[in-house]
Formats: sequence, structure tokens, C-alpha cells
Amino acid sequence: MSNRPSVKTPGGRRPSGPSADEDAFVAGAIEFSSWAENNRTTLIAAVVLVVLLVLGGLYWRSARAAETAAAVGELEGIAQVMEFGDATTARGNLERFLGRYGNTRYALEARLLLGQIHVEQGNPALAEEALRPAARSLDDPVGVQSAFLLAVALENQERWADAEALYLDISRSDALDFQVRDALGHAARLRVEQGNPQGAAALYRQLLDRLENDDPARGIFEMRLAEVTAGG
Repeated sequence: MSNRPSVKTPGGRRPSGPSADEDAFVAGAIEFSSWAENNRTTLIAAVVLVVLLVLGGLYWRSARAAETAAAVGELEGIAQVMEFGDATTARGNLERFLGRYGNTRYALEARLLLGQIHVEQGNPALAEEALRPAARSLDDPVGVQSAFLLAVALENQERWADAEALYLDISRSDALDFQVRDALGHAARLRVEQGNPQGAAALYRQLLDRLENDDPARGIFEMRLAEVTAGG
């Protein structure tokens, strides 16, 4: 009998060959290599397409960034022209701006500025035309400002009911608290002017419910509520 010691592996197990997972991986790699060799043209076309898509995306982002920078710079220049009091030049610049950037987010600001010029120059119908698309965006701060200015343009056309409805739309939007208060106040004023003191009183009560007891404006609206209640 031989006395040579037997070789043991850790844990008492014998060394094993490649696992089933390793065999599957090697087989898959060989299969893919064979497929790639037989479909080299298709594979190259797919890689080229991916590269073109990536480059196209980078170009689009770069172009949009350049367009945004140009729009911001031009709009700032127009605002400066307005500050110097040259409304006629600013109006022409804004109309050209909307022709170029009418589909960008800066079109809302341009429409607000253009509507302001038309209102100041006594052209409420043109102001309405400029402001109407922007005033639809009551979830945007510029849209809310545009809606207020549009309501002024409607009042200047003596379209009291339309102006009141727009003020009420603002009051029901997500506008800031002071904007909601102003909108309710203007709508109540229009109701008074249209001979509807009871409707005005309802809006003044709604407005007062939104004010804190120590709000400086509370006394003003309480007085107005008393006036329309006494008059009604």
C-alpha cells in the first residue's frame, strides 16, 4: 500500500472545471461574433445611426441655446428703447421679434410689452390682439400680467362684461394673493358701474375673507362693502 498522502482541496471538494454559466457566456460570445461577421453591414449602419442621433441631439441643444440667448438679448434691447420713450420704434421691433421668436417662451413677454404700448397709444383693439394669446397662460406670471392688461383693453372698449369675466378668471387662477385681491376688487368695481351692487357686495365679502384682520387694505374694502350694501 502506498504511503503517499492524498491531495485535498479546500472544504474537501475536488477542483472543478468551468461552470455552466461560463460555458453559456462563451457560447453566446461566439454566437454574437459569428452573427456580427455575417451582418457586418447592418451592424455598421446601426452604429452610424446612433452616432447621427447623438450628434443631432447635441446640435439641436446648441441651436436652441443660441436662439434663446439671441431672443433674450433682443428683448432686453427693446425694453431699453421703451424706457427711453421711443414707443413707436419699440412697437416695430416687437412685431419683428414675434415674427422670429413667436414660438418661444419669450413671446409672452414680447406680447405683454406690445400690448402695453397699444394701450398707452389708445389702441385697445390692437392691444387685445397682441395680449389674447399670452393671457391664456394664467399659470404663468407673465400670462397673469397680460390678462390684467387685456382686461384694461376690454374696459377701454366698453366691454364691461368681458372685462369682468376675465378678472374673475384671474381670481380663480393660481395667481399670487395680491393679484387675486386686485382681480376681485376690479370685478366688484365693474359690477357697481353696471348697476349690480348686490353682485359687487358678494365679491367684496369674498375678498374680505381672504384678508387678515390686521391687513391695511381691509378697512378700504369694508368701506366699499358698506357703500354698495347701503346703496342696494
